[in-house]
Amino acid sequence: MAGEGDDQWTDADKNGIQVVSRAAAILRALGRHPEGLSLGAIAEATALPRSTVQRLVGALEVEEFVESLGPRGGTRLGPALGQLARAAHGDIVSVARPHLETLSKSVGETVVLAGAAGRRAIVVDRIVYERELCIMVPIGASAAPYTTSFGKALLAQLPDDAVRKTLGDKVEPQTKRSVKTVSALLRQLSDIRKNGFAYDLEEHIEGLCSIATSIETFLGPYAVSIAAPVHRYEESAMRYAEELAKCKRAIETEVGRADG
Repeated sequence: MAGEGDDQWTDADKNGIQVVSRAAAILRALGRHPEGLSLGAIAEATALPRSTVQRLVGALEVEEFVESLGPRGGTRLGPALGQLARAAHGDIVSVARPHLETLSKSVGETVVLAGAAGRRAIVVDRIVYERELCIMVPIGASAAPYTTSFGKALLAQLPDDAVRKTLGDKVEPQTKRSVKTVSALLRQLSDIRKNGFAYDLEEHIEGLCSIATSIETFLGPYAVSIAAPVHRYEESAMRYAEELAKCKRAIETEVGRADG
């Protein structure tokens, strides 16, 4: 039988919870910046002392949840986080990966498979196409869904009242081109439901654009996106849409549509 004190927190418990909370804040900050951040930038983003950030980043690096960027400095999300994300979404990843590889080769760009995680959209797999100015997206990286094409494609699978419940009554723009109000976002989602494609036109990272479409299977809601520098996106957006549509049909045919 449990004792009376079993549900009371000790000082050690509270300290342990605080460490976990701070480590989670660091991982979220890095998830918003796949290019990586310096220790000072992480401290600023999390409102934590730089010395605390340095200790926690060191511990996270040992476990491979983050990794050093080497001589140029900085830290980004590491492979262990991606392994956890893949494990949580293993079924869809194993089915979708060959189709993602085909899509990436056909357009010559990085391709992302994303799913929902609470108020965030999370990268569960990606194929990086190696070329000049290639887009690097870490598996396990997350973003506010209204700032990315794959996040908007995920939101568009929800009714408007569920979107409001998920996001609340305000959004926080990531760049000067990000959507600035929930009402404006809902108008975008209405268009996405009609035409089948979601867009990020320098709304998450300046100089980067992407296009996405939903993947609606009984395994859950997902989205696939193609990311490219703005100049390549403008030249090839129509072709990206055509190839995305083929990828969507291929994955949904193999897995089975949610409404099928």
